[in-house]
Amino acid sequence: MTATLATAKIPPSKLGQARRARLADAERELYFWIVRYFATVGRPNSSEVHAAAERLGIDADRALETLAREDLVQRGSDGEISVAYPFSGGRPHTRFAFLLDIRWTRCARSTRSGSRR
Repeated sequence: MTATLATAKIPPSKLGQARRARLADAERELYFWIVRYFATVGRPNSSEVHAAAERLGIDADRALETLAREDLVQRGSDGEISVAYPFSGGRPHTRFAFLLDIRWTRCARSTRSGSRR
């Protein structure tokens, strides 16, 4: 698998827990909140994200910039979240099982390279 990742130019920093290791605790909690929201409700809108960030005591825009830099969350031209790895916005269409809990989602695509993750 390491050779495959190297061939795809995916560094170890983009895998598992290392993917979010550079986040502050509150940023990590916001990311988890966003991902849980995608999984249970759908794409959160800007006001919902700002309210969640406020509950965590952080600036939403600054946290979203950090999450974007770490390639965990991306916003569209409208400022709304379009991708929260591994989810993308829009109408759900793919069924998947996560810890025996069935959900519907779209697979996220890298907004930088256009490749599937």
